[in-house]
Amino acid sequence: MDDLEKKVRHELLHSLYEWGVNGSHSEHVKFRRKVIEEGVAYLSKKSDEAINYQALKREKFPKNCSDAYEHVLRNDNVCGQVYTSRDKLNGNCYLQPYYRLRWRTSGEVKGYKLKAEYQGFSPEQLDPLYRFQFNPIAEEDLFFERWFVCDNDAACDGVLFEAVVACHALKSEPCYNCKFQKALRWNGGGSASWQDMICTNCGATYEIKTKASAEKVESTLERNKIPGGSFSSWCKMKNSKEPDQKMYLVLLPRFSTFNRHNEKGENIICKLINQFIVYYIACFNSLEVVIQGTNIMVVYVAVFPITIAEIANVMPVIYHATFNPNYQSIRLRSSVSLKLSTKAKWFNLPVTGQMGEMGQIAVRVFKQRFSEQTYNRLDDFYFCSDSSDDNEEKDEQAETADDVNGIATELEPVEVVPDDWEDMASDSD
Repeated sequence: MDDLEKKVRHELLHSLYEWGVNGSHSEHVKFRRKVIEEGVAYLSKKSDEAINYQALKREKFPKNCSDAYEHVLRNDNVCGQVYTSRDKLNGNCYLQPYYRLRWRTSGEVKGYKLKAEYQGFSPEQLDPLYRFQFNPIAEEDLFFERWFVCDNDAACDGVLFEAVVACHALKSEPCYNCKFQKALRWNGGGSASWQDMICTNCGATYEIKTKASAEKVESTLERNKIPGGSFSSWCKMKNSKEPDQKMYLVLLPRFSTFNRHNEKGENIICKLINQFIVYYIACFNSLEVVIQGTNIMVVYVAVFPITIAEIANVMPVIYHATFNPNYQSIRLRSSVSLKLSTKAKWFNLPVTGQMGEMGQIAVRVFKQRFSEQTYNRLDDFYFCSDSSDDNEEKDEQAETADDVNGIATELEPVEVVPDDWEDMASDSD
């Protein structure tokens, strides 16, 4: 048994115990064996088709953000049946009830402890083999949830930021690895997990992920344990690449920060002015402000700073969909660790005024992909509220409440883990 296989086995076993699959009865023993065997088997999987770099070179990606966003939306897809999930304990929490206890000196796991919020539940209620309810969801419901409804900014904005980053990088940035100009190509979409962009010269891949803020990006790098996409997709991609082809993770905040140029000197009063201007920019979304005085000139430009680092290791992670009995194979997500010595600032992504208009593009694409009637039906269901004071109409609505609830069971919210908008597609691979 090689070192990687041993680590994967241990990680999966610990993760299973965190979810409460720790019984000695046959169901738990059988499930643990299945998860570990399939998780280890993924380590040797390869992609069915090699990347066609010549075809990628011929691909023309849009050169403005609006067209790029539309292009990425039209290529957003799934590769099979997808399911909604409901946690019978907490609605849509989907959390493991136990956490690992470690020895301080060695860091080794010494046991597991039940989280406070799960105390009071019986072992039968906590059993993940019966805790979750899975129902198939139609494609139009999935995309309406993903593009318009979800409460999770990472899920809603993932497509947008992938499009904007790719639009800028393909047009203005060389490959980070080989420095070749005009060599980057977009290769995203739901069926292309882990390789949102590819260099056609050196084969380097770039996976784009967002965090809530620049501070969250830094704290994520400090922890160096980043939630990733499909573990099976990672293994297939890694095993299909040449040893010298680099794999990068690209991180950016979903809230812009401010880049200062041409600073000449500051006193305390000017620093206070600077703070006020930064606040003003944040409130009113100004793209550029110039402050001039007797001893200062600072230009503030709103940007999204792009951080890049080489992927060092990827470990499997069990999540609620691992327990979905409708899938033929075990679904695993991943935890990514980076080579922190390679961490660097790649470039600043400028804020553009076009980004405020993206919602209209998504509506147009959805109507063309499905139908205007489908969009109106789902929009009415999720967002239409009746402000009428007519009591008779309200009574009528009350009488049909059961029918509406019946529709609601078919439109349960799709759970997407933060920062992994494409994982709903990769779950179906």
